[in-house]
Amino acid sequence: MIKKELLRKLIHFLGLGYIPLYLKFGKEVTLFVVVISTLLAIIIELLRHRVGIIPRILLRDYEIRGFGAYVYFGISATIVTALLPMESCIVAIVVASLGDGISGIVKQINKAYSSISMFIFSFSFLIFLSFYINLRLFPAFFACILATLTERIQKVGKCYINDNLSVPIVSALTHYLASLI
Repeated sequence: MIKKELLRKLIHFLGLGYIPLYLKFGKEVTLFVVVISTLLAIIIELLRHRVGIIPRILLRDYEIRGFGAYVYFGISATIVTALLPMESCIVAIVVASLGDGISGIVKQINKAYSSISMFIFSFSFLIFLSFYINLRLFPAFFACILATLTERIQKVGKCYINDNLSVPIVSALTHYLASLI
């Protein structure tokens, strides 16, 4: 089970490539790459449903009949990149890629430490990044807290909410709004 989770989370960690892309090429190029990547992910998902091009070992039960988590991540990355400033986007990607990825691995080992690991790794990495880019840590701290709480919410009523969609959006919005204070 841990082997399957590690394979899945390697895909999560690839999302961190967003940061150097944004820093080197700016918002417009990053948005273009994210939109194209998301469209490709949707095409892959459609092919997966018709042809079965993705091994089932990489899929969670709910993804077998629905969409893979990477599609939701792509949609959320597109939304935050299009609407919010770079700093908020970077916070969202760190929390969703690194924090949620580490949380998923820790959950396989000890579920009790899953959420705290998400917060600790996300915020620690953002502190590290703040030495290299202008990143306000006070808003990032609140973004990590709210994203961690959001990750724990799986259902609202009978509706399942994919954390790959909700976590980046919540963390980016929280960071942006806290930055205004």
